[in-house]
Amino acid sequence: MSIAIAATPGRQDLHSSTMRRRVIAGTTIGNALEFFDFTVFTFLMLVIGPLFFPAASSYGQLLLTTATFGVGFLMRPVGGMLIGSYADRHGRRAAMTLTLWLMGLGCGLIAVAPTYAQMGVMGPVLMVLARLIQRGSAWPSQKRKFAERFFICRQRMFPSAPVRPPVTPLASELGPGSID
Repeated sequence: MSIAIAATPGRQDLHSSTMRRRVIAGTTIGNALEFFDFTVFTFLMLVIGPLFFPAASSYGQLLLTTATFGVGFLMRPVGGMLIGSYADRHGRRAAMTLTLWLMGLGCGLIAVAPTYAQMGVMGPVLMVLARLIQRGSAWPSQKRKFAERFFICRQRMFPSAPVRPPVTPLASELGPGSID
């Protein structure tokens, strides 16, 4: 038994080539912004360290800034579970929207986080909190949406496999800023 679903006027087919190109473009832009974030934070580590961790030595400042950068990666699996659960209840589009808002919130908190001189310990705490929010919301729904929209027509089970950008094996060999 087959069920025919009539197309809603004004809406594009989810598997049309136009929609596929839009999803690929959006995912590519999201990935580019994520790697831009990695790069900028890595380049600014020597500036962030003295501003947020002035009591430590120069090596300690660099290590604390690197830990602030790295703590976000611990949040990825937790974010994947939380946003995945949200996506199951409210849909992938709602999860993607939530992801974008959370990433924007994390970036905004990093931009306005007061330094240690301005607010004491709360400055570094806000920076770590911002990284946790930002990194916990990063990839899961974006990766899943890309897999569902682009590859489901070719391989039915592909969305259950982890999706990585094709340059990741090469990029992971180039430096710690590109590790996924």
